Amino acid sequence: MGISTKELRIGNLVEYDGLHCEVKLIEESGLAVMFEDGEDIWIDIWQFCPISITEKWLLKFGFEKVPKKDYMTLFLSEDDENEFSRQRVDFWFGDKDFQAAELCRSGVCFKRVKMSYVHQLQNLYYFLMGKELSYE
Repeated sequence: MGISTKELRIGNLVEYDGLHCEVKLIEESGLAVMFEDGEDIWIDIWQFCPISITEKWLLKFGFEKVPKKDYMTLFLSEDDENEFSRQRVDFWFGDKDFQAAELCRSGVCFKRVKMSYVHQLQNLYYFLMGKELSYE
């Protein structure tokens, strides 16, 4: 399964040959990426795969499991500089297969967004918050 360059932004995470890498440059035919060891490389776009959203990835992005509940959430800071985030919007992943996120405010969900891949979550977060979704 490949990825279209139209779906990607600089900073997105993708997979190549079983390794995760960060997009550094996007052209129609391929990507310049950097691997965790710092190696930079140019690779044809058809060789990349999206990274599926998993519990492990959500934890890396700072999501928390909610005790005795069947979902994971990312609580956003109310003192953030972004006006949207000051309204206390949380991302909730409740499906076992992490195929959709619900955007919630004060515990009331107002939008369900289908997504399956890490780069889609990164893009939505950037669109709403105006900053990158950091990970450990």
